Amino acid sequence: MGKIWGNPISSVVHSKVLNEERPFLVYLPKSYHNVRVEYPVLYHLDGDAIQLGDVLEGTDGDSSKSEIPEMIYVSVMNTDRTRDMCPVKTSYCENPGADGFMSFFSRELIPFIDENFSASQFRILCGQSYSSVFTLYVLLKQPSLFNGYITASLYFPQCKEFFMEKAEQAFANENFEDRYLFMTLGALDFQYNKDNKTDMAINELIDIIKRNNSSGLKWEYRVYEDHGHVPEPSYGDGLEWIFNSGSSAD
Repeated sequence: MGKIWGNPISSVVHSKVLNEERPFLVYLPKSYHNVRVEYPVLYHLDGDAIQLGDVLEGTDGDSSKSEIPEMIYVSVMNTDRTRDMCPVKTSYCENPGADGFMSFFSRELIPFIDENFSASQFRILCGQSYSSVFTLYVLLKQPSLFNGYITASLYFPQCKEFFMEKAEQAFANENFEDRYLFMTLGALDFQYNKDNKTDMAINELIDIIKRNNSSGLKWEYRVYEDHGHVPEPSYGDGLEWIFNSGSSAD
């Protein structure tokens, strides 16, 4: 993995879908201005300079992650996190807007990145905690939008039944060939994995995937024994796994 080139590019697009300004940061790899290639793109939810710095720290300059190619990183900042990440009404979210947020990606943000940067068609979406809910939802609702999906501390806040039903439908009917799902959990995450409820829910999801293994999805689930909420190795390990699992990022 090459060093990230320079400072982040700060940008804003006006979203007609969401009727608001949407800020984001773009980091370019070191070789970006020296070679003419198209780079895979990682879209990071819950984005800000500090969060993205943590992601880059976990994936850059580590020889064990040498299989990770140089990438363009897009850090998508929040405006209304609860609305955007939630696909179904719960006591936490009265006005779920995950479908609109997904349309923002497909109709506005991804086309903007593709038009303005040397981006390949290989895309990865990564989310953590509540934004992992949206990440999984995109995989189930529109799997072709991204090639790889990384969910750090995936959990199901009052929506487990919704996701299990959605998963049963998706994996029985959709094609997940060349799609990759990397899920993580911290064993010391006592708040979000109380009484192992989250671990059991993820394993229920895995059972659904296994029963419908003809869908073609490649998946990996890792529990980090010495970590709590959002284990630090999640993104580096997730990217390494995706690019070592037969994916074609060309």
